[in-house]
Amino acid sequence: MSAGISYNRRSLVRSLNKAIEDGFSRVFKIDGAALHYDTEKVSYQPGQVSLVGRYEFDETADPADNAVLYVLQTEDGVKGTLIDAAGFYASPSVQAFMAAIKQAKRKGNIF
Repeated sequence: MSAGISYNRRSLVRSLNKAIEDGFSRVFKIDGAALHYDTEKVSYQPGQVSLVGRYEFDETADPADNAVLYVLQTEDGVKGTLIDAAGFYASPSVQAFMAAIKQAKRKGNIF
């Protein structure tokens, strides 16, 4: 995250609320190999998305309740979050998209 922004790594809800307060108000989802938000028909490919922050939460003894909060920004300035399960329960499509963002960044194919 940018300097001065502090996320509570112990609480998913508090961190999500802080992200929204900081302007990351869209709710992103992965559909196929593209990122979408809310009810908009706009979709983004990995090279059009920047991973601003990734925060993992282990709030309970049950691994099925663990989560990851992704804070994202698109090349056209849309800011939002994506929440996924952590570890074994993580979505393969979300994991593939996040890996593709990293790969696009390494190749210089990112805004």
